[in-house]
Amino acid sequence: MLSPGELALFLEASAFRTRSQLVRTTKRLMDEGAETAKEMIGREDNGWPALAPSTVAEKTRLGMIGRISATDPLYRKGTMRESFGSSAGATGDGAEGAIGSTSGIAAFHENGTSRMPPRPIFMPTMIKIAKRSEDEFGHMAIEQLTPGIR
Repeated sequence: MLSPGELALFLEASAFRTRSQLVRTTKRLMDEGAETAKEMIGREDNGWPALAPSTVAEKTRLGMIGRISATDPLYRKGTMRESFGSSAGATGDGAEGAIGSTSGIAAFHENGTSRMPPRPIFMPTMIKIAKRSEDEFGHMAIEQLTPGIR
């Protein structure tokens, strides 16, 4: 059992370690999320609506199908996919992270338009990351608040 003084020292050291661990873990999760988003492009098993026959015909004419799947949804040259990235950093009390795209068309695919149904990439990715985040940050909290667990 820890004395009050030992507990205070332990908690102070935990607070110091936690900040950098939060940033590292957030960065790793966001990087993994960006890779997960990239892997969705071109695949037909994402729950998205099938491409319109006119889109498949155009992609066929241009030789832009059959590289990842039969119709390669959202994949033409790979430019949008390669625009996906992540960021993470320290905030006043912890860390924050984001996954996104520098491509202007990614938002149109995510949300859809009047002529095109949504084919969300980032929302499903964040849902996948949320469970992992709960597990990882929960384990981190237990580790940081329980003397002797490392």
